[in-house]
Amino acid sequence: MNASDKEMRIMPLFYLLLFLLANYNKYSYRAMKRIVYILLILTLPILARCQDNRPHIIFIMADQHRGDALGCMGNDVIITPHLDNLAKDGVTFVNGYSSVPSCTPARSGLLTGLSPWNHGMLGYGRVARKHRYELPRMLKEAGYYTFGIGKMHWFPQKALHGFHGSLVDESGRVEQDGFVSDYRDWFKLNAPGQDPDETGIGWNEHAAGSCIRLSGPEKLPLS
Repeated sequence: MNASDKEMRIMPLFYLLLFLLANYNKYSYRAMKRIVYILLILTLPILARCQDNRPHIIFIMADQHRGDALGCMGNDVIITPHLDNLAKDGVTFVNGYSSVPSCTPARSGLLTGLSPWNHGMLGYGRVARKHRYELPRMLKEAGYYTFGIGKMHWFPQKALHGFHGSLVDESGRVEQDGFVSDYRDWFKLNAPGQDPDETGIGWNEHAAGSCIRLSGPEKLPLS
């Protein structure tokens, strides 16, 4: 039942209640009591269905992230308190399998739930513009509000694939004319004149470079 259906079912009962309140002196106490009981019997099941008890779903996928680069995996150099808490409260798997351990084919598998023989990417290339089954769209059709944040590596680069919206950071990758990532737009407003690539870490690097921390008047605000 969507929001409009709920409103359509509740509104007639609401107007009836207003009418009774406006004319309560025309009815006996016993009659009013019976009417209120009937309204409660009719309304409570609808209100119960209005309560959405489905869990929130947060799916996190890191890019270029080694499995041992986590504090919860015994690495005392890496500081990952939030991921460590997720591991503590959930389940940690030390072995995993990807049918195509390459960027876009693996993303296609996660997007569709299909093997490479069925989603069509046996090797690196562009993710299809649309698949018959896509996880964000299926969740949206099930009543969830879906939003994607970060690097999608899709084409077009701001394709939604069923998300209601997205905030994209392609880390400098430009694969279509006029594309500017949402992160670069934000960075330009919050750090005018600064270079977002001064971290020394490229969008496809396998080794970290020197990190330049902004300080003084150029320091980025936390909020």
